[in-house]
Amino acid sequence: MSDSENPLDWLSFAYEDLRSASFLYDNLYPRPLEIISYHCQQTVEKALKSYLYAYKKLVPKTHDLTLLSQKCADINPSFEDYFDICGDLTPVAVNARYPNKIEITEKETQAALQGAKEIYDFVKNTM
Repeated sequence: MSDSENPLDWLSFAYEDLRSASFLYDNLYPRPLEIISYHCQQTVEKALKSYLYAYKKLVPKTHDLTLLSQKCADINPSFEDYFDICGDLTPVAVNARYPNKIEITEKETQAALQGAKEIYDFVKNTM
């Protein structure tokens, strides 16, 4: 686990996950949907933690994007717009990391990538 509480460190790391997800989506066939979705989940998790660090809030050691987005919404209610995306991505944090057979569709992966981009951009522009 990172010892950094620097929000820009976290946001930079979130961007690397977003770049990885986008690269995999655009360049690999067949697409590794679980891995792309995992990078999307990681993008959002790190972006939300970045936001919390920027506002000097206690950042829980969790992969629960619903909890993290609720904590961000306590600071800025606009985060409520992203609750559904966070709820959809939370299970990916664990399930896609191991050889569990999970069913992620192309459409769900596209939505995950779009949602991760939206949340990353929102955090970047509001910090």
